[in-house]
This record gives sequence, structure tokens and C-alpha cells, in this order.
Amino acid sequence: MRVFKFGGSSLCDAEAIGRVIDILQEKSIEEKPLCVVVSAMGGVTDEIIRTAKAASHREIAYRETLKALRKRHTKVLNAIAHGDRETTEIIQEQCVEFFGICDGVYALGELSGKVLDRLMSFGELCSAHMVAAACRHAGLDAKFVDSRDYIVTDERYGAARVDFEKTAAALHKLDADGATIHVLPGFVARSANGRITTLGRNGSDYSAAIIGAGLGASAVEIWTDVNGVMTANPRYVSDAESIERMSYVEAMELSHFGAHVLHAPTLQPVMEKTIPLLVRNTFSPDFKGTIVGNESVSERIITGISTVDNVSFIRVQGSGMVGVFGVAGRLFTSLAKAEVNLIMISQGSSEHSICFAVQDADNQKAVQAIETEFELEMQAHMMDTPVVEREMCVLAVVGENMRRRPGIAANVFGSLGESGVNVVAIAQGSSELNISMVILQQDASKALNAIHSAFFKK
Repeated sequence: MRVFKFGGSSLCDAEAIGRVIDILQEKSIEEKPLCVVVSAMGGVTDEIIRTAKAASHREIAYRETLKALRKRHTKVLNAIAHGDRETTEIIQEQCVEFFGICDGVYALGELSGKVLDRLMSFGELCSAHMVAAACRHAGLDAKFVDSRDYIVTDERYGAARVDFEKTAAALHKLDADGATIHVLPGFVARSANGRITTLGRNGSDYSAAIIGAGLGASAVEIWTDVNGVMTANPRYVSDAESIERMSYVEAMELSHFGAHVLHAPTLQPVMEKTIPLLVRNTFSPDFKGTIVGNESVSERIITGISTVDNVSFIRVQGSGMVGVFGVAGRLFTSLAKAEVNLIMISQGSSEHSICFAVQDADNQKAVQAIETEFELEMQAHMMDTPVVEREMCVLAVVGENMRRRPGIAANVFGSLGESGVNVVAIAQGSSELNISMVILQQDASKALNAIHSAFFKK
């Protein structure tokens, strides 16, 4: 069995869905059965969130948005399956339920995470029903399968945690089903108590990986709108290239540092079962894309460069930190309690300061947590008020071939120096897989192009 996942850009309109059906017709000849996991149509989830928030703010215009969503789905269904009667009725039922919930949100002026998860499931459910209908219209043996009956989670709405043991047991029932193609909605799941949950943004990729791992798939293929994982963000680096093959660990590092094609949660299930993960382009299906597996076969020194944009760099310093046990523990515990995610950490051997990067949106929360935790030390002038540098980015250079090879850091920082890019902080783990640094956001494009030229134009 092979699992395919098609993202929102691959399902944005009737023409795009037609390409998906062409791919499935070809793949169903090569291997059976297939599991097809789909996202909502491009832009639908964002529109649902805006609509739900408008209803909670008592903005009556939300009704017009709901009508537009229904019209868009009906129009596409008519084009791809000539108004398949059964599916049309299902879509209409989904719309009625969706309208009713939004009306309730409007009446109460309140939107809970539980209700928002239920509303956000609408896009994927409709998309899966429509793709299944389009497959059948093209003569394929396809059926809609509700992934909420198989993926079991807790009730952490918005980003539910998967119970892999219960999920694997449930997926065995799906494996025994005789259909050639199963079409499942991504992103959505259900708690053990039967409540609808979602797996967080990019949860459809995660759904595909969970299903692939649970079924012991031969491969999981992520179909999107780019030619695989790129050596750098093509928005910044015009001559960025597709990476033919990379390891799970390299992919994990790049995903953490802003490579939007892959996401860390997606990699974990397939990595544990050593299932190959392929990244392919729906709009260029003959291009091989990227294969993620156990090992990288690239002869290049580095595999890719990535950035996390729009971060704040926070420095905590003071003479009272030197030689004092537990300062770092207290610092990071206070940030964890405040639900602040740390992107990068840097500390010199003097112990006089600890620096770390967070998303811009979290910088005030981080400062408040630190000031509360170290209030007495700051009053005694043993520690300074945290210093925040905004409009920064974290750049990461990743590659397994960097290990035990001298001169890599010199080449990286030499190319940045020649380009006039100042490095604010540096971090490198003992694995030698990743060199990370903080630079000004305005220097991101210049830095990426400088390093890319140094390593990929030889």
C-alpha cells in the first residue's frame, strides 16, 4: 500500500483536481490499494477561521462568506463529477451543519477551541468527498473513508496529540477493506470520547504520515506545488535547486528552520518505521522530486540552507549568573510555563549571559516570564533587565557531510563576511549536522545567496 497526500494548492479548483485524478489513475495501475489523504481546497481553512472569528465578533457579514464557500464547493463538484447527486447532498448537509454552528457562535459571541475544530473540519471533509466522487466519475474504484474513525487523539483542541497505539489498532480495520482507493480527509481526528479534533496547521501531511506508519505503507508521497525540497528558499535564492535525496535527520533539521514543504511532526511517524517519504509536484508529475530516507546520498558538503524569519533575540545577563547553580534551569522552566518556544540558544563559557531566539509574537511573553522569575535578582542588580533585539532571523546550514570535515564554518562565515552580513550569535551541536546563526532580517536574502553561492556553484 502507498499513501498519497494532496495539499490545498493541488486542489484549488476543478482543473487542479483533474490533475490529481490523472495522477491517481496512473498510480493505481502501478500499485494497489492506495490511500489518498487530502487537504481542504486552497484557502478554505483560512477562510473558515476568518468566518468563525467574524461570527464571534457579531459581524453579520459572516453569512455572505458562508454562502461563498458553499458556492465554491458546489461549482467545483459540478465540474469534476457533473454534480454527483449523492456527493452533492452530502456537501449540502455539511453546509447546513456549518451554517448552524456559525449562527450559534454569532448568537453567543463566543468561539471555543472545541467549536473551532469542528468548523475547521468542514474543508477537509468536503474536499475528500469531492475527490472520491471525481475518482469514481473517472472510472476508479474509490470510496470516501472518514479518518476521524481511525485517528484517535486527546482533546487538546487546535493541536491534538495522537494516541498511536489506539490509532494503529483502528487502522488495521481499514487495511482489511477491499476498495482500490481510499480517500480520507487530512487534519481531522476524533478523541477517545468521540469529540472532533484537529492536528494543527499542516496536519494533513501529519495525517498521511500517521496512516502510512499505521498501515506499514511502502511509501508516503506528499504532493504539493513545488519540485520537492529545495536547497534554499527560492523566494530568496533564484537558482535554488531541488534536493534529490536527503536523510530523515537532515529533513527534520530543515523543517525546524523554516523549510515549509516539510514539517517535523510529519517526519516522526515515517522515520520510526523507516518508510520513504517523497515530495512531488502535482503540476509537474514527471519530476522525481525529493526522497527522504535513512541516508543522504548527496556528495555535496551541505544539503540545504533555511531560515526562520521574524524572530526576536533575547539576552539575559548579569554577574549574579556566573557560577550559580540552576539559573539556566529556572530560566527555561519559566519560559516553558509561559508556553514560549525557543528556536535557538547560545551561551558563552563565561556564563555571564544566555541568549535565545523566539518568534516575534512571543517576545513580550518571554520578557514578562523572565522578569517575574528573576525579580529579586534584578532588584539586587545581580541580573539586568532582558535585552530584546527585534527584526532578526535565524539561519541554519544543514548537511550530514559536514561532520568531521574541517573548514566548513570558515567557509560559511567567510562568505557572510565578504557579503557584509554581521552574525549576532552562533550555535552548533556536537553532531556537526547544523550550524545556526542569528542575523538581521534585512540581511536574510543576502546571507542565503552568499552561502548558496559558496557551496552550490562549484
